[in-house]
Amino acid sequence: MSDEDPEAELSIMNIDLLYTGSDLFMLPHAEVAEVIDTLLPTIIDTLASYNGVLESVSNCRMIAVFSAAEDHALKSVLCASKLHSDIRTLTEERVACGKRPVKLRIGIASGHAKLQNFKHAQYSGVSHVGEPLAQAELLAAIAHPGNTILAGHTYSIIHDEISCRLVKQVRLHDYEEPVKAYEILSAEAAARSQSQKDNRRKYPRLELNLPVTLQVAQWSHRAEAINISAGGIQVACKDSFQANTPVKLSAVLPLGKKELPLRIEGLIVHSAPKGDGRYAMGIKFKRLISEDREALEYLLGMILGEVLKNEAMHIDTGEDAAGVRFYAYEASALLDDIDL
Repeated sequence: MSDEDPEAELSIMNIDLLYTGSDLFMLPHAEVAEVIDTLLPTIIDTLASYNGVLESVSNCRMIAVFSAAEDHALKSVLCASKLHSDIRTLTEERVACGKRPVKLRIGIASGHAKLQNFKHAQYSGVSHVGEPLAQAELLAAIAHPGNTILAGHTYSIIHDEISCRLVKQVRLHDYEEPVKAYEILSAEAAARSQSQKDNRRKYPRLELNLPVTLQVAQWSHRAEAINISAGGIQVACKDSFQANTPVKLSAVLPLGKKELPLRIEGLIVHSAPKGDGRYAMGIKFKRLISEDREALEYLLGMILGEVLKNEAMHIDTGEDAAGVRFYAYEASALLDDIDL
């Protein structure tokens, strides 16, 4: 290995080619080669239209780099959506010819990476190395076929432009900090979400997919947070509880670059079968509590939206039995008519 360029801010896209339910490299070599030869010109052209460059192709995996523009993160995300659309069109043509359908799963991570020249007796070349490359590969591996997963830093750059939902936090080998993963919503899902906001909600909603703990009386129950808005939070749980049941919820909520340790006190307002063996329950806020005032204000700013223009953000301060300071936001009467 020889000369190294200085680190540059860029976005890395990891593209995995798949048949439905099967990695391409599990298939005969000739079939893999045919698929790549068919798709590669379209992929290269689409990357180029968003200032992306295909850096490497290895079996069913491709690495692309977006670094030529300040908005490289947004361009990489828009490019991913266009790639999925292009491949869907090509797949329809393949299926019509009796060939197997193909899908992509894509991971995107933004950050600093180095361009390195590799020189060896049998190989020489140039490629980027760094944390975004490792993150993009891991995120692509957890994406569903036809979907794109973003690293937390990428999401923090583009979240005002692109509809996403939190998927999970994943750990990278050799990295202590977990990586927040966000899934790009399809145009249809984003449109449904926007329609729901326009027709049923006055305030923003943050899509989630996050483990939480519900405490009802003296019992604790595992659940999954689905979304959070100004009036409350919706969760999925194997257990169902009647309306007006008091409940306490605890979670660590990733918000952009922030980690919000959050406790919620509220009332269950509705519960209905979700269709997967769980119940979807709407929990109306009574109080939001955190030991991190800045993160609490950040969350409130996201979910209260326009209401902050009409109402001051009143946050109380207190101490628990152990003397630990906490901050609490009491649910406003102004939010009583919000539909969960």
